[in-house]
Amino acid sequence: MHLVYSQVYQTFNHLLNDTFNNYDKRIRPFQNERTVLFSARIAVAMLINLESEAQTVSFNMAQYLRWQDPRLAWDPAKYDNISEIYVPASSIWMPKIFFYNSIQTDTELKDPDALKKEKLVLR
Repeated sequence: MHLVYSQVYQTFNHLLNDTFNNYDKRIRPFQNERTVLFSARIAVAMLINLESEAQTVSFNMAQYLRWQDPRLAWDPAKYDNISEIYVPASSIWMPKIFFYNSIQTDTELKDPDALKKEKLVLR
């Protein structure tokens, strides 16, 4: 069991090193080549609060973004068929998306670390 775990760990570590070795999250995908196309989906998970007199409503929502970044692609056959990994959102380039009709938009616009706690799946 230990040998299998050790091999998986080594393969995973090799994949991370190869993928992020020359990666710079400050540079958007396809720099100077083309526009980055992405899709966005928002799902309302739960109604938190509804105040009719104040005319406010609060929701828990999930935001799903999808785009291609060729710098983060790999051949799964070279890494024991690992086809996806989880990485912190703070480690990759992300498009800037904000809800402008939000009461707290001002805080989100001023806080560059607002997304650092999220985890993303690379495929």
